[in-house]
Amino acid sequence: MSQHATDAEVLWASEDDRTASLLTEHLANRPGVPVTALFREEAVAGLWQDQPGVSARSWEPTLVRDVLTAFPPQLVERLAPPPVVIGDSAIARALVQEILAGWESLTHTLTIHCLGSDDTWARDAWLTNQRAEVTWLTVPLQASSVIRALSDLVEQWPRPKPNRGTQTGPTIYVAATPEGRALAVSGAVAEALPDARVVAVVSGDIAWPAPEKVAVFTAAEARTRVAAQAEDPTARLARLLFDDAAWLGAPGAEATAPPAPLFPGLSYGPDGRAVWQDQDALVRSRFAALAEACPHVLAAGGVEACSRGPRRSEPLVCSPTELAAMAEKVLAVLKTPRSAGTWLTAVECAAHLPVLATRAGFALRRVSGDPLLTPELVNLLAPQVHLTYQDASAATSNASGSPLAAQLWDGLTEFEKASNREVVVGCAVAYASEGLAWREATTAGGTDITGHLDRLAELEHRRWAINERRHGRGDHKWAIPWDQIEPELKSYDLLIMRAMPMILADAGLEVYEADPTGPSMT
Repeated sequence: MSQHATDAEVLWASEDDRTASLLTEHLANRPGVPVTALFREEAVAGLWQDQPGVSARSWEPTLVRDVLTAFPPQLVERLAPPPVVIGDSAIARALVQEILAGWESLTHTLTIHCLGSDDTWARDAWLTNQRAEVTWLTVPLQASSVIRALSDLVEQWPRPKPNRGTQTGPTIYVAATPEGRALAVSGAVAEALPDARVVAVVSGDIAWPAPEKVAVFTAAEARTRVAAQAEDPTARLARLLFDDAAWLGAPGAEATAPPAPLFPGLSYGPDGRAVWQDQDALVRSRFAALAEACPHVLAAGGVEACSRGPRRSEPLVCSPTELAAMAEKVLAVLKTPRSAGTWLTAVECAAHLPVLATRAGFALRRVSGDPLLTPELVNLLAPQVHLTYQDASAATSNASGSPLAAQLWDGLTEFEKASNREVVVGCAVAYASEGLAWREATTAGGTDITGHLDRLAELEHRRWAINERRHGRGDHKWAIPWDQIEPELKSYDLLIMRAMPMILADAGLEVYEADPTGPSMT
């Protein structure tokens, strides 16, 4: 038994083939004695899942999710340059793959910068998701070279316009060898880029001193958690649901606070933050209940979720009908009566649940057939949203005072283009909240939505305010509650929502009345 076999019941080695060899020896020499084998790769562990007496687990996913949960590549309420992964190891590849799986967006282009001496691992990671932008820079693992490359990347990043975002530095992950040099470089980077969040990932076989301002994660700690069965996607999802609900309803967040929270009683500290450990047990149990029911909630929307398997290959585009079905399950799980307020909050929760479930470690797969609205169609429809915005600006003599009123589509920044894509995707939430849906165009034609327009416009403004705040632009002067918006500015949302059925028609879709009762009590 190798030095990496901690005892007769838990086996692991630095390489998965060696772990398999230790496991084979155990099965031959101690038949019938249960054993836990810790593999790095999840797929390799899966090869042993049907072997009697063997509990085969993978520690690598736990390690990278621990890192990304504590130090996400994109911060809420902050604008930051793209994340950077510095490395030459399988862990570096796993970090990039997990970022691609959990942070890819239907509307925003995901960019990850990779640095190192050999680009093989970065290319391997990119092959899992070729829609993202994974860049490569050949850089030796020397402090001066790495700092120079990082400084250039930050300098090239397009900064937000004045009063259009709170910016910070990038999140930088270092998973390279030799570990001593990697840690020294991490410390030098943290010192040179004080706004950056620097994370180092090492084996844990050596008790290295942690550099100042660097967060260190070890494979050894991850193996210990996995051996104790502490890795649980459901528990991780409960925490992510909590973080999201606490963020939406934080003190002072009037424009994004849910009209009727599904998780009442959240406790906030003097700094305005809510901490999981400080919450009442009953509050935590509601998040745990929804996380436990996540596969059933997603199944109502035609999405299969399991804790093992390949990560979803593309962001899910949920229709109003699918969101409504999931929202019904959310209310049922939480035993919450349906009202206009709880229904809207449940629909918003359902819309964000696939993203959080993926980050928690669930593998998602659509099983209800092809979606009516695809990422390709969203890209084709987004320029029409911008044209409608320009029409609204012309009709109001540019009441918002935005320079975008005169900007052609090709001249927009990536964030501004993404904002238009968000309108197309986000209208599904507004429609589901109002009992509307879309379907393939029929000879009967769609429903006249005039009677819903005022409410749809209010919901579009709420969606926009949430999107602005989530992406670090919550300081926009119009990111305020609907009842504080001037009538001329409200006309922007009214005109856009009036145009949405015509925009969707270009994708072969029509809007119809799916639930005549709307958000009333049922």
